[in-house]
Amino acid sequence: MFTEQQIKEFFQQVIDRVTAEMNALNERIQALENDNRQLRDKLADANTANEHVNALRQAIVERDSRVTSLEAELRSEANGHKITVAQYDKWKQQVGEYVKQVTDLTAKLDRITSIVAPVADLHVVAAS
Repeated sequence: MFTEQQIKEFFQQVIDRVTAEMNALNERIQALENDNRQLRDKLADANTANEHVNALRQAIVERDSRVTSLEAELRSEANGHKITVAQYDKWKQQVGEYVKQVTDLTAKLDRITSIVAPVADLHVVAAS
């Protein structure tokens, strides 16, 4: 049979082993909790960074859409101000016709002036 001292030593060893295992488990739990806390912090940082990336992506998409819209407006405006070759040729022909008319009218005016000018230089002497 076991002596009281042996029983005390046995139970003390069991208590020491259980205490050591509990301490080791507590340390492991604390390390895991610390790792968990660090992972949560990293996840929060990643989520914040992801939110920033998404916000930037949305801003880029909106700006790109606006640029595309402005480019389309610019092309439309530029096309509205372009004249076609046919329009240019037509206007050039009309200008040529107007120049010819002005030249003809100037020549007619010069002839009329040359006819009227000598008559204007005549002095009518009154009969006395």
